[in-house]
Amino acid sequence: MPLFAQGQTIEGTVMGDNGKVVEFANVVQVDTSMHYIAGTTTSSDGTFSLANQGGGGYLVISYVGMLADTIRLTKTLPHPLRVVLKSKSAELDEVIVKDRHSLFKNENDVIIANVQNTLLAKSGSLDNLMNQIPFVSGGSGEYNVFGRDGAVIYLNNNKVYDANILKTVNSDRVKRVEVITNPGSRYSSDVKAVIKIFTVDNPNGLGGNAYSSTTIGRKLSNSEGGSLVYNSGKWQLTGGMGHANYKNREYTEDRTSIMSEPTKLYTNTTTLNYDMRFWDSNFGVTYQPSVKQTLGFNTRLTQYKHNHTIDDASIDHYTDGVNDFHADVENKSKNVPTQWLTNIFYTLSVGKTRFDFTDDILVGTQRREFFYGEQNDVDVSTKSKSHYLMNSFVADINTPLSNKVSLNYGGEFTYSRYKQTFGFDENNINTEMLSAANKNEQVLGGAYANLNASMGKFSVNAGLRYEYVSWQYFVGNSKQKSKSRDYHDFLPSLNISYRSNSVTNVSVGYRQTMRRPNYGELNDNVEYQSRYYYVQGNSTLDYAYTNSINVLASYKNLRFIGSCDFVHGDIAMRRSLLGASNDIVLSQATNLSNYVRWSAGVNWWQHFGFYTPYIEFGAGGQTFSYTYMDAPYHFNHPYVNFKVHHTFELKNHLSIMLFVDYYGKNSSLFREVTEQWSTQLSLSKSIKSWFIQLSVNNALCPRSRTSATLCDWINDVSYSNRDNWNVFLLVSYAFNSKQKKHFANTKTNEVRRF
Repeated sequence: MPLFAQGQTIEGTVMGDNGKVVEFANVVQVDTSMHYIAGTTTSSDGTFSLANQGGGGYLVISYVGMLADTIRLTKTLPHPLRVVLKSKSAELDEVIVKDRHSLFKNENDVIIANVQNTLLAKSGSLDNLMNQIPFVSGGSGEYNVFGRDGAVIYLNNNKVYDANILKTVNSDRVKRVEVITNPGSRYSSDVKAVIKIFTVDNPNGLGGNAYSSTTIGRKLSNSEGGSLVYNSGKWQLTGGMGHANYKNREYTEDRTSIMSEPTKLYTNTTTLNYDMRFWDSNFGVTYQPSVKQTLGFNTRLTQYKHNHTIDDASIDHYTDGVNDFHADVENKSKNVPTQWLTNIFYTLSVGKTRFDFTDDILVGTQRREFFYGEQNDVDVSTKSKSHYLMNSFVADINTPLSNKVSLNYGGEFTYSRYKQTFGFDENNINTEMLSAANKNEQVLGGAYANLNASMGKFSVNAGLRYEYVSWQYFVGNSKQKSKSRDYHDFLPSLNISYRSNSVTNVSVGYRQTMRRPNYGELNDNVEYQSRYYYVQGNSTLDYAYTNSINVLASYKNLRFIGSCDFVHGDIAMRRSLLGASNDIVLSQATNLSNYVRWSAGVNWWQHFGFYTPYIEFGAGGQTFSYTYMDAPYHFNHPYVNFKVHHTFELKNHLSIMLFVDYYGKNSSLFREVTEQWSTQLSLSKSIKSWFIQLSVNNALCPRSRTSATLCDWINDVSYSNRDNWNVFLLVSYAFNSKQKKHFANTKTNEVRRF
């Protein structure tokens, strides 16, 4: 009796006789004359799925260095198949293959970095690796894509909500990195770029890693942690813990000038001591009863403790150049956020359709305390507490309509609640603050669809996302109808790619995104910073919308990226005078007028024996104007950035890297920032399962940095002498590195608003 009929799907797993799955094994259907009909290859977990074309014949499974297996399709066999290939040791004797992998390639709007078994695997920390991927920059688990701002990070298709979990990932554990420069409608409405990180896989038994890093700058910082993965048949258990103790010292001076008559000048000179401690623990269980189903959960508990003090602080106030106030000041701040996030997921394949269901449950608290004290018993202290929760359900469905056309569709339902109380005490001083209690509640419902099609050398991805949001604002228990509102938004996306040959690719895309205000911004609390400086939220903040045109192109080892953003209602902290005061500055969140932002960049790399250079150049700017001293002021000076990276691969798994990065003077809305340099000289070595890296950072770079904010009649300038010179040592150990079995592709982005 035939096992397979035409239209059904042949599925199974390919294993080696050593018990490990075989990745990239060839699975081919042939007719009775052994003529090719259809074929595929196995995935990273050894599984395959092939649409049966009918007509009987055979299924041939093969892999280099292993004996091929031929299965007659009219024979009664288990379903799904489990194929074990035996090694052909004779063919492997004294065979040495050496080759240079292509580090990067473009596929439509995606930049793919091949890391495993390349020089990128010797980068050391994940930060070093990410800064060598075209048009990616950043650090501490938060990365930007040039012209696209901050990217959403996925680790093995599991969305990263806390960047600290990426500290357990070193470059030698990474298999590949994918940078999506024009995300489709399946992603949340505020996502402008996506970075997916995939680690190497060893499916059976126990695996894990541990790391420890030390940074010596003006102060000593350290972090350590580890994780374990245990696979046993259909089950997987995962767990990990991490800890960080981050300290530094920074010298600052703020000079705030009020240009009206009489002129006012407020100066604040400080020595800031930062002290942050972080704890993290996680646990997960995954059950995979068949190649068609996966279910499980992950839970993670994180806590931060920020204790910052300001030493040697003094404030001065001048009126028409005359010093009319001076005080020595003591400042202390404490911030303790705690989050518990649990994710439940289930994946199912029915015929050709794949269903992916995820549910995120978030519970969190945050305590913030601030103390400001002057001599003569003048002091102010503020306290705020917030409690929040979120539940988000996302369904993502994929249905192939033909070999060249597929449909991706789904929806999201998210409920969020954020409650905050604010109080203060003041002694021998009168402030403009008021005690308050407020609450935000939001219901978000969304639906989306993406159509993917290949037509010869062209590929098209067209999508539409609809989101309905009902947002309610409460003061105490009283709903504020004038500030509560509903939103109905249709957000389109389109990407067209053309590949003329194997080395040339051009992709042009359009996407509309929007930014929702963070919950911490959606209140009217006035918070004290100093005698002459206050900060306030804004419960009337509206959404900000951006229409982006994106370009990505490549030719061999040369890449180009470009974008043009049309921004409406962007959110920024605007400076103005507080109430009827003529010398107290208020920094308040507000929506701004429309403007245009543009960027263009080029990247090139090449192997020259043991030496590999990497060069990147970028330019950009904005066409933004704002009122300063009762006249339009144009913040449109273009900026220039570049990276020059050198990697030397020496013998005995030793490598030397020299990075030089430059970020030119630039404007971000009405804030202007001076140029910045960054350098790194590092030495890396692999010793079996150990990896060691020693780096000297910013040894020749200036510590100083200046930013100026120009609003109304206020010139607010900040000078900073940073703690950016340091020596960094990383030691990590990994055994049987394993990939977590979680195949979710999309999740809500609402967590980032808390």
